[in-house]
Parts: sequence; C-alpha cells; structure tokens
Amino acid sequence: MDPLSLSASIIAVLQLTGMLLSYINDVQNATKDQAQLAVEVSNIYSLLISLRFRVEQSKLSRSVVHGCTQPGNRRWTS
Repeated sequence: MDPLSLSASIIAVLQLTGMLLSYINDVQNATKDQAQLAVEVSNIYSLLISLRFRVEQSKLSRSVVHGCTQPGNRRWTS
C-alpha cells in the first residue's frame, strides 16, 4: 500500500474512532463496561495518531532522500 493510501486510511479510522469516543462519552448514566470501552477507544485513538505521525514522517524522509539523490541535485555535505 502506498503511503498516501495508508495516510488516508489512518485518517478515516481516526475520524471514526473520534466519533465513537464522542458518542460513548456523551451517553448519560454510562455503565462500567461503557466507561471501559471509552478508555479502550481512547487508547486506540492515541495509537492511530502516533501511527499517522510516523507515516507522515516516513513520507517526508523518503522525499528528502529521493530529492537529494536525483541526478543533477547536489548532495548535502558536512
């Protein structure tokens, strides 16, 4: 899967997870199970944010490396 598709998929899951978390938190008289579900969904949301950040970092790193190694481009030297 290419990075753009992966990013789009992560964003879609993040949006869905955020809506689910919002719904769970808005429910009045939440049971213990609902509270635990809210915690789990929140944990998943945090993991997905981290994954999205890493994918975007990876795309940026590849574009920088790819740009620096193209014919005609000068490489950075120390």
